[in-house]
Amino acid sequence: SAAIMSRRATSRAIGAGLPLNIHVAPMVRLMSSSVEFSVNERLPSCALYKSAGKVGGGVSGDSSKPNPVAVVFGWIGSSRRNVKKYEEIYHSLGIDTITISGEEVKTHVMKPAKSLAVCNSIMDILTDESSDGLAARPLLLSGFSIGGYQVGNMMLTVKARGETEQSRFHDRLACTVFDSIIDYQGVPRGVSASIFPVDSVMQNALQQIIIYGFAAFPGAVEGQKASSDMFWNFPCAAPTLWIYSKDDKLVKAKNMKVVHDYWASKMGIDVSTLVLESSPHVQHLRNEPERYTNAMKEHITKSFAAHYAK
Repeated sequence: SAAIMSRRATSRAIGAGLPLNIHVAPMVRLMSSSVEFSVNERLPSCALYKSAGKVGGGVSGDSSKPNPVAVVFGWIGSSRRNVKKYEEIYHSLGIDTITISGEEVKTHVMKPAKSLAVCNSIMDILTDESSDGLAARPLLLSGFSIGGYQVGNMMLTVKARGETEQSRFHDRLACTVFDSIIDYQGVPRGVSASIFPVDSVMQNALQQIIIYGFAAFPGAVEGQKASSDMFWNFPCAAPTLWIYSKDDKLVKAKNMKVVHDYWASKMGIDVSTLVLESSPHVQHLRNEPERYTNAMKEHITKSFAAHYAK
């Protein structure tokens, strides 16, 4: 985006000892901290770190503590404008955000290696112990729609870093939040609906193209299945909140219930749900703002209180 380009141009100017020009100087003034600036320089273009600043009554309960970090994987085609309202919920609770959004998310689905590369970049920052890193901060993971696939890849990335790093990550994870999650079987339908939200004929045609087109992307189906397996058998017992509706045209409520019931009964995960009678895919905050926000804040506040009490 233009903001990200300006951000990086500013960094190059500073690094070269050059004066800032009129176009990039405002971006510097908007940076809330040197950490925010440094982190964004190291993130891929589809990701953006935003600091909540110091918030009275935040989940840490102590303004001297560093803010927790929520890693939020957006849906296909989600824009910065789309995800901002969700970031604001986290920021109101004193939680910083790293949000993955934009058109590039489509390529993450077709090319799992790209998704894993993004997750590795995020993990590098979450484990960076320098003053510009985010190591040791409590964490929250969230996914919208196909973002559940990204969360699965995030956990695969954590596992690949070895038992010690995996154990540290699990200890840091205070809770998870999932909105309108699509499993890998729903990828063709999800992608086609994001491109043709109204035209059912074109949706069906594109679904078939995607199904057959996976053959052109070696490892696509295998990568999605690996992520799905990791998601189903989620390796961390952090409390979770699932938000979905009964009439979502892209995902079936009964399918999501099967997964979170499995988590509760087999994995011992504390599961909370907000199930709406009628609300379109990933539009639940817009349609039920009070219920959505209250459910989020209640779940997050309770989960972080338990995390800090350990």
